[in-house]
Amino acid sequence: MIVPGQVIDGRFQVGEVCSTAGGMGSILFVIDKFSPVGKPKVLKFCKDASPGALQRFQREVRLMYDLRGSEHVMTVHHFNVEHVPPYFVMDYYERGDLFNLAGQVQSDIAAQEWVFMAMLDCVEALHAKGIFHRDIKPQNFLFDGNRLVISDLGLSTEIDSLTRFTRSSEAWGTLAYLPPEFLNGGFKNADAQGDVYMLGKAFYALLTGMEPLLLQLDHPQVPRQLRPIIDRCCRPLKEQRYRSVDELRNSLRHAYDAINGRVTGPPSAFGLITSITARFGAQGDFVEHEVRQFIDELQGLDEDGTKQICFKIPTELFPFIAQQLPHDYHAAFLKGYRVMVDTGDYTWSYAETIAKNMAVFFYDSQVSPANRTEALRIAIIGAHNMNRFAAMDACQAMVISVDDDELAQYVHDLIIEYRDTFIADTDQNACRSIAIRNALFSVKPPES
Repeated sequence: MIVPGQVIDGRFQVGEVCSTAGGMGSILFVIDKFSPVGKPKVLKFCKDASPGALQRFQREVRLMYDLRGSEHVMTVHHFNVEHVPPYFVMDYYERGDLFNLAGQVQSDIAAQEWVFMAMLDCVEALHAKGIFHRDIKPQNFLFDGNRLVISDLGLSTEIDSLTRFTRSSEAWGTLAYLPPEFLNGGFKNADAQGDVYMLGKAFYALLTGMEPLLLQLDHPQVPRQLRPIIDRCCRPLKEQRYRSVDELRNSLRHAYDAINGRVTGPPSAFGLITSITARFGAQGDFVEHEVRQFIDELQGLDEDGTKQICFKIPTELFPFIAQQLPHDYHAAFLKGYRVMVDTGDYTWSYAETIAKNMAVFFYDSQVSPANRTEALRIAIIGAHNMNRFAAMDACQAMVISVDDDELAQYVHDLIIEYRDTFIADTDQNACRSIAIRNALFSVKPPES
């Protein structure tokens, strides 16, 4: 057992109990003596000392640690499976699991769409690694601000196996989500369609607040457009279900297009940016899935359409994209934005706006070095096209600020590429990075 007051591995000061509800582990607050500030952390340890339970807990820990780079999977910051009992340390999600969002899901279509799509993102991240969750339910998604992550990875379901389903309400809750093939043949039958089944049950539970053992699809809280989708997810014969999360996502997206009256195809990008801007003006926030869809639609526009729509993007959206969306969406957005910048069809003063917008990406450490460099490239192009000195100064300030070795090498190569522009005039002595100073020296040696 691990109890409040202990210091684990000379590092983690154990505080009060956070939760004992899990089938396999108990959770306590901890302070990391090596990093006492920052986001609160909790420690989960295996409370079942049986060999099988310990083996499964250890496998879960290692699997989640291997997935720690995924934004869709709960991050394991530290673990020790040799400790007695074994444990791991993760972030504390103050807003808890998805049942705490059920009220919003039931009353706000935009929130409902975002949550369901985010759930699909989480499960699809596992499937991309060849992992099937096997215990999908609202309790196994954790929410913090604009981020949703999946946890547990189904191993606790193996421990709370069918022989224990009569022992607690939690176990019965799990049973309500299980596809029939699990009841007949156990978890050896786990596949993507099993997870699809449980996603349908989870959608229903969040929409209705009811146990999903028996579905009442005519329930007034289930939108009519979603009824056939949930029905197909939860077919007893898995051959009749969606074959993949991506196939489910496609149907779900079209259903919400119908619910929200969105037009599909390129014109919908203009409707989306109008909706995004209006929502921000009225509520001061953005909906992640709506922004993601806008970026997806942006890729389908021609040059003229891209140029028109990029001028409509509110300034406040740039930090949201940089901070809340994954790297592939950064790259896709910057690709579209560059189309507009490359045209040079804007006023000389707008080059400064471009530089400010791109600086949001460049100065954000959450953005990958490659995407930060692309943002700088776009700013350089805009400043060079319009010969706007304020924009040039902003670009040079970005270059001077770099002190990360990986980013510095990217910027080094960019300077070489744009050696015939103003960027070669950046003050070498002011630069923090040796690599960047070397690049500037190579393209424009100091006069003797």
